[in-house]
Amino acid sequence: MLLSPSERMTTRYEIQGRLGQGGSGAVYRALDTRLQRAVAIKKLAALTESNGSATSTHGGPETLRHEALLLSGLQHPNIVTVHDIEMDEEGPFVVMELIEGQTLDAVITQAPLPLKEFGILVRDCLSGLAAAHARGILHRDLKPGNIMLTWLPTQEMQFKLLDFGIAKLSSAPSLQTLDQSGGLLGSIHFMAPEQFERTPLDARTDLYSLGCVFFFALTGRYPFDGDTVPQVMAAHLHHQHGPLSEWRPDLPPAIIAWVLRLMSRQPDDRPVSSAAALTEFQEAAQPPKPKPLGPPTIIIQTPLVSAPPSTQGPKSGLWIATGLAACLGLGGYLFWKQQSPSSVPTVAATTTPAPTQAVIPEVTPAKTTLAHTPEDLTALRARLDQHTDVEGTVVSIGESKTGRTRYANFSRRPGETISLAFRMDGHHTVPQRSIEALRGQRVRARGKVTEFRGDLLLYVDRVEDLQQLP
Repeated sequence: MLLSPSERMTTRYEIQGRLGQGGSGAVYRALDTRLQRAVAIKKLAALTESNGSATSTHGGPETLRHEALLLSGLQHPNIVTVHDIEMDEEGPFVVMELIEGQTLDAVITQAPLPLKEFGILVRDCLSGLAAAHARGILHRDLKPGNIMLTWLPTQEMQFKLLDFGIAKLSSAPSLQTLDQSGGLLGSIHFMAPEQFERTPLDARTDLYSLGCVFFFALTGRYPFDGDTVPQVMAAHLHHQHGPLSEWRPDLPPAIIAWVLRLMSRQPDDRPVSSAAALTEFQEAAQPPKPKPLGPPTIIIQTPLVSAPPSTQGPKSGLWIATGLAACLGLGGYLFWKQQSPSSVPTVAATTTPAPTQAVIPEVTPAKTTLAHTPEDLTALRARLDQHTDVEGTVVSIGESKTGRTRYANFSRRPGETISLAFRMDGHHTVPQRSIEALRGQRVRARGKVTEFRGDLLLYVDRVEDLQQLP
């Protein structure tokens, strides 16, 4: 036998208490007795007119049904899931997943979000909003009370967008919804200027509201505020927002600029979509690249061994050696002229004592310190598969995709393509902690010269061949 509309609420869905009241209706906690699961039920709010009759807000039952149909097509982990739509004697109600957690405004009353947690909020909100926008659905009422923080079984944070109650299925720009008294629906502290002006809305309208939410999440303050509703509207329309950089001086300037870009007065100055906004945030959240700490110094050791007999005679060899020395001296002088504005050179081609570590025992090396120029790299490339000393400042540590090789990268300038390479397997003895300790340090290392995809690498096999310099 089919159940009557009034029996469905009391028979299948057992109301257990009210969770909250919003502009688009009241929300209750209930038990789905058929599936034995906790759910949230949203019933349409009613107003009492001057003649004493009750009327529904937001266009009545059809609007609530419209909301449920919209949400039922949205399956996304950052949007509340709609299970069902039913009717009772009081009208229609929507059955949704029950989310255990706190609304964002309740979270922010305790403290503004740190940057790491803020990044999770940005990712989840923009991901959910992008899914809605892809279906032509605007939320049009984004505010902290419509964002819920919940915790996954893995103890990870997750934010969900709630209450698309005044959203419209619109592939083209639409106008702001009015309530029955002619007032604007939405939360005034988070509404975009075009919502006050009743001009066409699009996805960038939601981005403005979300930017205001992000501002609030970072500071605990409304970005546009005033003592009265008209003052708040004027702050939006004249773009008079609070000083985010003063209230959160710990934030990177790129993050501050990104939030303010979402809140731009003109829609054309905001990101074109939620996906584009998320990409821009990810770029702004990247740590700044370290400034170059100076080029590495290549120390090439040339063993004094007997050269093969020359058919040109000893004088020809002497002329070649003299010419090479002259070229090296000229190269060092030109590098000094380019790098140093003063009369005292900071880097020059000089002859230095032999290194104290990792000297090949069977020869007596003569060591020459060269300025780091493309010519030096050519000379170093000529020593492929030979052992050479290199000095430089390590600015970053990298790792191959397989995880078998780790790299200590020198500061880079055009033409500088030298990194130290360490194999991370049982055949070599350079421990990982020693490699990590190189970051920001000036080091001297001895290794075999290798060329990999156009870059020069020095494979360092022994911890004894690695030395930190003062």
